Amino acid sequence: MTNDDLTTILHRWLGPVGDDLPELYAVGGAVRDHLLGRPLRDVDLACRNAAGFARLLADCQEKPATVVPFTRDRDAPCFRVVNRRRPEDFVDVVNLRGPTIEADLGLRDFTVNAMAFRIAADGRPRDLIDPLNGRQDISDRLIRVCAQQACTRPARRSTTSRCRSPAPP
Repeated sequence: MTNDDLTTILHRWLGPVGDDLPELYAVGGAVRDHLLGRPLRDVDLACRNAAGFARLLADCQEKPATVVPFTRDRDAPCFRVVNRRRPEDFVDVVNLRGPTIEADLGLRDFTVNAMAFRIAADGRPRDLIDPLNGRQDISDRLIRVCAQQACTRPARRSTTSRCRSPAPP
C-alpha cells in the first residue's frame, strides 16, 4: 500500500471512473486507520456487484490495472485491483453483505472495523456510518466483538494488537 491518505487514494482510483459510481463505501480497517491518522494498510470498497465494479475500476485507469480475484472465501470474495506500474498501489473491492451497509457492518469482526464512509459521486468520502459506535470504542481503546464468526480468521488477532495502541489526542 502507498503512504497516501484515504482521500488521495480514492481520488486516484475513482477519479477516472467519473460520476458514474455505484452505491459505494470505504469500509473496515481503512476507515479505522484514517480516523486514527495512521498510514493505511489497504483500502476496502464495498458495493453491489464487486466483480463488475473491480473490472470497471481496472479498465478506467490510464494503463489498465489488473484484477486479482481472492475467492477462497466463497461467502466473501474480494477483488484486488492493482496498478500494473506500482503493484503496491491497490484497492480491494468486496460485495456488500446484507441488504444495507449497516447490515454489512454488523457482520464484521470488531466494532472498530464496523465503520464506513459513504463515497460521494465525486469520489470523496462523506458521512461516517458507525452503527456500532466504533469511533467511541477507538477513543476508549476498547475492542468489542460484533460478529463472533468473523473473528475466527487468524489475521483478526493482529487487529486486536494494532487497535490497542494509544488513540490520537
